[in-house]
Amino acid sequence: MSSFAEEIMSAKNWPQHIKDEFERQFKNLLAEGFTVVLNRALDSDPDAISELFSYRVECNDALADDPTIQVRARDGEHPTIGAFGVIAGLLGVRDNGFSLIAMEVEDDGSNRIRRFIVTEEP
Repeated sequence: MSSFAEEIMSAKNWPQHIKDEFERQFKNLLAEGFTVVLNRALDSDPDAISELFSYRVECNDALADDPTIQVRARDGEHPTIGAFGVIAGLLGVRDNGFSLIAMEVEDDGSNRIRRFIVTEEP
């Protein structure tokens, strides 16, 4: 966080709801920036980005239980993680537990990414 942001967040005379609103807006601004860069990469080479983000590896329960990193856990299978889950985890989660950013993928089973989006607030 920048020194300005740290100063705002640590200011003792600011009411908590002001600090909370500042943090919410700051995270949304970061999420917008992430999606701009991710979509620029996707527009430049959709095949490479789709393949990169479709690659997943098995992970342990400690990583699967991380509060912000997005991990896929299906019944009867080991949890798996991909690069996007780590990137999304950098931003944290909304009050509903969902990431601030998401991938929209084609629904034809190809896992081809349509776009990266900022999720809506609950």
